[in-house]
Amino acid sequence: MVETNCPHCTEAIVLPSSEPGSYECPYCDKMFKIGNIQTIQNNSVANRENLQKIKLTLFTPLGIFFTIYGIILFFEEFFFFDYNPFGLIFFFCGLYLLIPLLFVKQDREAIEFENQAKTLLQTSANIRVTNPEKSIVKGLLGTSIVVSIVVSIIAIALIIVVFVMIYAFLVGSLSSISWF
Repeated sequence: MVETNCPHCTEAIVLPSSEPGSYECPYCDKMFKIGNIQTIQNNSVANRENLQKIKLTLFTPLGIFFTIYGIILFFEEFFFFDYNPFGLIFFFCGLYLLIPLLFVKQDREAIEFENQAKTLLQTSANIRVTNPEKSIVKGLLGTSIVVSIVVSIIAIALIIVVFVMIYAFLVGSLSSISWF
């Protein structure tokens, strides 16, 4: 006898055996499948590895492009400033997209460790290994992106204020001049 919860109505039910197969819930009368723990674990590991490959394939080229473009853009002149603050946004976004590449080895080790833990414990519980260093890097880069956006908004506001002041000065000085 095995006790589990119905995936449809979440009622606790007792199954006659722990064998993989289809079972009917006595409460909601819907069918559900119980799979082999090892099969579920293998599918979970394969899905996480595939997701990691997709992230690397998509994010790495974009991250490299944004990082390089951000550096180039940053060192271009921007109105009265020697540096372009918009380059920081692209630079930090590019670094953020490179996080999967930076932690590829640790992520693979974490997936292997999770699989070994599930196999040893013979459980279908979701065991996740977290990487505090990766969380710190994500937090720092995320904060850097926000700060660079704020700096860019302030730079744009300053430029607008300067142009408005110049315009007001020119209009005021031109109106006081007698042309005839």
